[in-house]
Amino acid sequence: MSLVIAMTAGCGSSRGEFVSVTTPQVSNSRVIVSQPLGARSRPDITSFEVSLRDVSGSLVEAPRIFPSTSGIELRVPPATAVLEIDYLSENDSVEGTFATVIDPDLNPNITIDSPAWVDSEGVDPTVSRFALTCCNRLGCGELTDDNPSSANRAQLLADLSEIPTVDPPASHFFFAGDLVTNLDPGTDTLRSQLTAWLELFRSTPLAASSVQLVPFTGNHEVLLSRKDPVTDKFVEFPNPATLPVWTSLMGPYLRGSNGPTTAAPNPDNLTDDQSRLSYTFQSGDVFFVVLNTDTFIDDTTLGDVPLNWLSDRLDEGQSDPSVRHIFVMGHKPIVAPPGGDEPPGPGSIRAEEKSPFAGLLAGHAKVRGYLCAHAHTWDYRNLEAGTPQLIAGNAGSQVDPGFNDTGRGYYGYTLLSIHASGTVHLESWGRPIPNPYNAAVIQSATSLREKRLLN
Repeated sequence: MSLVIAMTAGCGSSRGEFVSVTTPQVSNSRVIVSQPLGARSRPDITSFEVSLRDVSGSLVEAPRIFPSTSGIELRVPPATAVLEIDYLSENDSVEGTFATVIDPDLNPNITIDSPAWVDSEGVDPTVSRFALTCCNRLGCGELTDDNPSSANRAQLLADLSEIPTVDPPASHFFFAGDLVTNLDPGTDTLRSQLTAWLELFRSTPLAASSVQLVPFTGNHEVLLSRKDPVTDKFVEFPNPATLPVWTSLMGPYLRGSNGPTTAAPNPDNLTDDQSRLSYTFQSGDVFFVVLNTDTFIDDTTLGDVPLNWLSDRLDEGQSDPSVRHIFVMGHKPIVAPPGGDEPPGPGSIRAEEKSPFAGLLAGHAKVRGYLCAHAHTWDYRNLEAGTPQLIAGNAGSQVDPGFNDTGRGYYGYTLLSIHASGTVHLESWGRPIPNPYNAAVIQSATSLREKRLLN
């Protein structure tokens, strides 16, 4: 399989002629990269150096340099896993870099919009930064008496040791649910696993640092699982008894209490107080909205979001002059990644709420993206109304087959950096997935896997 990469001119100049590098075409599959510098005009950039690397980081072929005033078309060998673009000034010094993971086997037709200029700290310094990850819990078959936390300990400890060392530093570390395995009826398992998880967390460098932990609920914290006698498959249901256990144990790390409740008029039809499961808080000029994506509205519904409450909170953030950026976070994605076989509700936001949810996000200009997980993968895409959705579910749970079959899967965390200019960049950092996935020792260093502008 071959791919095509096309790059349009940037740097404030008019589009030039295409510079083509041709090889025999194997298929019609292609990658299109448009507007290499996005909206930022940089007349000092004279050329682009394009490098193609395989999953080990080795060059697939020699780097190629193209003038910045020309579009580019070149074939990409099927072994390519990462595309890098270095922005070169007149003396060939690297002034900025864009990199992204590509996978022709999983998605042969890819469009990468606006791989924008990644500024150096000297040009556009980071003014705030936070980290995100999710889904570190073990599978039910891997639980052992010597690991009462049910966490993939080696991967969790690696992340909680590295995040406090990033420079510029992160202010918050969001853990987007599925800290523990649980799913048992009642509360004994949840209480035991969360207590052990907190004991493990408090032994880490992150707990002793200035980085604030912000955990929120996933389905494994608030649901229970029963086997259907007809289908012989396990089915999840709301478990209201878990809510006071979560808020009691995790209370020191919950950053707000203004969530929806059952008080009249109760437009979201809640059956339980959610005031500390969905909430907002502000840090500097950043407004965070944390969502419980399994809000209880009856005894069976999964994947519910309190949209009326969310709409009011987004209106508040949008109208507040002290707020420059809004990030919305929840465990379940609005759109599940390719290859997911779970139906809506168990696998994502319930079908009736997908479009209204995406529309609310797109209708508020300060919203920078929806950050979520649940799927055990790392996936970036734009929702139907244009808002970016990031799935960062690769903290240590056994990854989805589509993420690992090609050797591109990894465990780690994502950093989001807000620059003085207002641009937001994300970096995905990771380590190769060991065999077994819950190996007790980390054998590989963490490295940068993907870097891009958050559209």
